Amino acid sequence: MGNNRADLMSVGVTFDLPLFTGNRQDREVSAAIADTEALRTDKTLLLRRMRSELSAAITEYIYLYERQAFYLQELLPQVKEQASAALSAYHSDRGDFPSVVKARTSVLNTRLARLKIETSLHRTLADIRYLSAAAMSSTSISPSAEEIKNEK
Repeated sequence: MGNNRADLMSVGVTFDLPLFTGNRQDREVSAAIADTEALRTDKTLLLRRMRSELSAAITEYIYLYERQAFYLQELLPQVKEQASAALSAYHSDRGDFPSVVKARTSVLNTRLARLKIETSLHRTLADIRYLSAAAMSSTSISPSAEEIKNEK
């Protein structure tokens, strides 16, 4: 109408009416439960994988321990005896110097192989200790909502 309205002020207010919130809350609760179960499943799978790795590490440890025992009790004494025999043969002019060197090299290689086995043995033992400690700490899984309901 052409009138000046400098003294007019208007205010607007908007708000949502919670008319159908039950469906939305049910979906949020279902999503939260699904997330919790997914985490629990991930934890269970991780625990199974760690137990499998622990079993494999124990098997590896047993194998390495037997190899170490074989090297210490049988192989290393035999190689040392062969080196001693080659040296004795060389001193009595029945053997040559290259055979003595080969025998001593064989002793050193056998010792080196035994040290590698011991290193692997200690690494495997460290893995076993780590995995067994991790498995022990992860078995204290917090109870689920269903378990709590069942207890009541």
